[in-house]
Parts: sequence; C-alpha cells; structure tokens
Amino acid sequence: MVILVPPDWTNPFAQFLNDAHSALRKIPRQPEVRTDASLLPSFVQICEDRRFVFDIVERIEALATAFDRLRALDQSYIHSRQKTDGVIAEQRAGDPDRVNFKVPDEPLRERDQYAREARVLVAFAYYEMSTVVTLLGGLFKPLPTHLEYLVGVRNKMLSHPRRDAFVKNSSSALTLGPILHANLVGAESWVPLLRDWYLQKLKDAGGWLDDDKGVASNVALLRSGVRVAKFTLIDRLRLKSYVIREPDLLQSASEMAALLEAKFLQEIRDACRPAR
Repeated sequence: MVILVPPDWTNPFAQFLNDAHSALRKIPRQPEVRTDASLLPSFVQICEDRRFVFDIVERIEALATAFDRLRALDQSYIHSRQKTDGVIAEQRAGDPDRVNFKVPDEPLRERDQYAREARVLVAFAYYEMSTVVTLLGGLFKPLPTHLEYLVGVRNKMLSHPRRDAFVKNSSSALTLGPILHANLVGAESWVPLLRDWYLQKLKDAGGWLDDDKGVASNVALLRSGVRVAKFTLIDRLRLKSYVIREPDLLQSASEMAALLEAKFLQEIRDACRPAR
C-alpha cells in the first residue's frame, strides 16, 4: 500500500474552512476610512490581522488539498493493485501450478508514481502542520498528543519520508539509524551491522539496553522541548539504536482541525470586524 486513508475517512479541515470562508465573506467595505483620519490606526491594525488570518487559511486550504489528493492516490493505488491481481488470477486459472507470472509494466509504473507523489505530499503536510503550530504559538498550547509528536519529529529531525523506510535529515545535527516511514511503503528496520555498533556504543556510554524502553524514550525526547543541540550522547545513541515511532498523520490532522475550530476561528471573526 502507498498509505494511509481508510474508506470512511473525511477531510478534517473541511468544516473549519467552510466556517472560515463564511466569516471572511462578511468583511465590510469601509470607504469612510479614506476621509476619516481617526479610523486609520484601527484600520491599519485590522488589515495586519487580516493578512495573518489569510495566510493561515491559505495554508490550511493547501493542507486540505494535499489530504484529498492522498486519499485519491490511495484509491488509485488499490485499483492498480487490483489490475495486477486480476492478471495473475487469470494466468493462475489457466495453470494452477504456475509460480512465475507475466505482469505488465504499466501498473507497476503507476504504483511507483503514486508512491512518489505521496512522499511529496506527506513531506509537505509535515512541514505545513509544524509551521502552522509555530505561527499560532501559545494559542495552540498545550498541543494534543499526536500533533505534538508529529511536530517534534518534524522539527527535531527535519525528516522527509522516503520509500523503503529511510529517513533523510536536512541540515540536522542528527544522523539517524532508525526508520521513519511516515505511512509510506516500507517497514522499520536497520542494517544489522550498524545497529549492533550503535547498541554497543550505547552500552559503553552507560545506557541501558531495552527495546520497549528505548522506543518510549525516543517518543518522550521528540515530544519534549529539548533542542537538538542539547541532546546528550546517550539521547543520540538511543535515537540511533531504537525505533522512532511513526507519527499518525491523519490523527494529527484531525487534532489540528479541532484546534483551529475551537481556538482560531474566533480570531478570524475578530479580524473581519470593521475598523472603529
């Protein structure tokens, strides 16, 4: 599978965007500002507030589009996989003992393209979601569990999901051995020789060796406010030695949509008021 999206899934940002657009359509025209200098300070502030609101809404529109496309890719991937399965079933029906099948290249190329596009969209979603959290600052605190973890992974590892379960770190102080596959093709794994090296270094540094505790420690570290530059040697070795749990992208999106509806929608409505 490429991703991701269950059959009954609906875009979590749809309601917020509907409510936001409803509010934005009510921005009043104020031609009197041109002739009444006393309104100008308030009008300038309102314009600045609106520019910020427009930026956030446009980012959420882009995120909503990305998630809609991820769902479409998921369905396209399933359809392509079914075409391949149908070809194999037809050949097997003619020869029940057959073990090698002639599969056309086109469905394979399709699925590869779907996976590539999905990687781009997931990387974009990580970036924009973490950016919105940063822009809205204290308004979103405390962050709910899934969103907090996704933002921690994105901001500390600067990770871009890649096929076959590898992580690319961009300008990060970390060089990671574990896997983040971000709901894409692949599974959590290491090159055994490298992991054995990391585990031995962790042991030599005085760290404990425990898979379950290692995963929990990594999650806690990535969710924490500790900056990468402050990670200890043992912190880094644990990140290299144990699984980094994959953030739940859909749950994170649902949590962000709920926060926007509960805590930012009123900011939009306030920005739509007339200057006084």
